[in-house]
Amino acid sequence: MPTGFVPTNILQSPKLNVMKKVLLFAASCFLLACNDGADNTTTTNDSSGNAMTSKESKNNPVDFADMKYADISRGALEKFSHGDVDGWMNDFADNGVYIRPNGDSVVGKVAITNFWKERWKAIDSISFTDQIYLPVDVHRPQANEPAGIWSLSWYIINAKYKNGVKARIPAHQVSHFDANGKIDRFVHYFDTAPIQSTMTKK
Repeated sequence: MPTGFVPTNILQSPKLNVMKKVLLFAASCFLLACNDGADNTTTTNDSSGNAMTSKESKNNPVDFADMKYADISRGALEKFSHGDVDGWMNDFADNGVYIRPNGDSVVGKVAITNFWKERWKAIDSISFTDQIYLPVDVHRPQANEPAGIWSLSWYIINAKYKNGVKARIPAHQVSHFDANGKIDRFVHYFDTAPIQSTMTKK
């Protein structure tokens, strides 16, 4: 796995309950945001004549997105766990950007592919557990994030390196999808201290 990721205070603890607190906080903020702005409620009937209520939320700054984006993120991790970097990269746009939390970026699908294939040379096996996904549709950005579909993910990285050292690392990633449903912006956050320590052990 790559080194140089900026650790966040939230994710430095290896305990899973910290991640759950983070998700609870994020979900709470999201639900509050969803209540911002007027909702237009309409009522229609289904095929049996039963009344159904739907809510239009165009005035909300953010809404839940289709779970298919969570499925894409989940499937990508599954491919990566089998060392299938090419399969993982199928979900990326040609001009995709992989953003490392230390400020460095890897630009372009080919460059990102080569980046991770090089990192895989040190990995014996990897899996992702305790996965949590939250796809959202951002209508009104709050800062400098692009509007559109984002998939927010939390999970535990369980890595074993070829030198025999193991690491268990809480991680968070955010992926932005372009108009074609491809990832054009991928941001990764996790504490690199456990990874860096594996590189010094024989």
